[in-house]
Amino acid sequence: MIVAGTELRGSLERAGFDEEGIAAALGLDAPVGSNAAAAYLRRVPPGSPLTTALRLFLVGEAVPRAEAEQLLRVDELVAEGIAELDGDRVVPLLGLKLWQGILFAHDLHRSPLPADHVVGVHPATRTVAAMTLRRPVVRALDLGTGCGSQALLAARHADSVVATDVNRRALGLARLNARLNGLDNVELREGSLFEPVAGERFDLIVSNPPFVVSPDSELVFRDAGYARDELSRAIVDGLADHLVDGGFAATLVSWAHGSDEDWSRPVRDWIAGNGCDAIVVRYVCDDDVGYAVKWAEDDSVDRWLGYYRDNGIEHISTGAVVLRRRDGRGRRWVEALDAATGPSTSASPQLERTFAARDLLESKPDLMRERLALAPHRLHESLAWMGEGYAPEHLALMLVDGMGVEGPVDPRALRTLFELDGSRPLGELPDVRAALPTIERLLELGFVERVGDRGFEPRTSALSERRSNQLS
Repeated sequence: MIVAGTELRGSLERAGFDEEGIAAALGLDAPVGSNAAAAYLRRVPPGSPLTTALRLFLVGEAVPRAEAEQLLRVDELVAEGIAELDGDRVVPLLGLKLWQGILFAHDLHRSPLPADHVVGVHPATRTVAAMTLRRPVVRALDLGTGCGSQALLAARHADSVVATDVNRRALGLARLNARLNGLDNVELREGSLFEPVAGERFDLIVSNPPFVVSPDSELVFRDAGYARDELSRAIVDGLADHLVDGGFAATLVSWAHGSDEDWSRPVRDWIAGNGCDAIVVRYVCDDDVGYAVKWAEDDSVDRWLGYYRDNGIEHISTGAVVLRRRDGRGRRWVEALDAATGPSTSASPQLERTFAARDLLESKPDLMRERLALAPHRLHESLAWMGEGYAPEHLALMLVDGMGVEGPVDPRALRTLFELDGSRPLGELPDVRAALPTIERLLELGFVERVGDRGFEPRTSALSERRSNQLS
């Protein structure tokens, strides 16, 4: 390896070239995009290591070689194809991104985008990563790896990872990124969808496919060349076929549905009979105009709208699907949830609790004997004036780290939830009968965790801190 990945990453980290450091220096919210960085560069001292890194690898500007040499070894960047020399200037060929402790090289944004453009870390990347269960596994698959973001994250908790893509340029950048980060357990394969792994099964599959419902086949990262939402359906079908018993998969998909139709019905139809339990979380719903404006170039919006009209598409939802293969044990279930926000950095603990809770409830336990505790959360409460006083209008929990969905709370359950810290069996808590439906639902959604009798120390919850005089 010519560029020492740890040295390059270390130089960028020391310069403050990570998401938090960039946002703090520019006075913006993280993550900061290239356009915002270019506009606010004046907030960073000229010629500083951070300014040099921002200009090169986020904005995509050339800098004097002497300035670049104060930050990085230019000859090594040139040898790796990350930059080139134009006289005494260093011209970036790739963008760089430090995310979750991993350094990613990706294509800089140019206009017009070439068909094989490889994007870096973007909102869909973050969503899929957040909705992936992070547990040790033997074999993992990243389907449609792009610059390798999901594969490299999985490589930290998988013995081996197979990463596939139809885009040869994407595989080249994924190979570079594995090398920059010193990861040698990632195998790259070229091919479409599941063709490169035909007949193989995995403990974990992650996929951030070109899910956009599009009439085009122009951009590999966006357009799948499938009619309507058939690419998303093919992904969900194939995930189930390539999981081992007990294996998990996470993907981001878009699907079309009518304005008066249950938004989850199309995805439920895809999942039916595939041998998997499933969590479906919808993050966005657009009408045809909003979706076209979001994804199409300005001169293509009318053509996209014509495509939607011809195909009877009124609304398009986008969300995450998490599957667990479960062969021959019990009845499969699908939980469809509308998110209040996007997921946090990692929803893996909540996902683990959700699947464990479903297994527990399937065994029909006596919950009154169980010690249960709320996971770290916030209480969202709004009150409405009813003439003679305030009454709860909206009462729900939101996890500090989770899928971005709310846990509904019946006001009658508050007194019990104040005491739900795992220190006593559920049956010993006050007003538990009235609270039981709320607690069961929170358990199903992963807001509540089962606590063992040994080695557990009760913790104070946000609800306990909020306890009001009239409820104590």
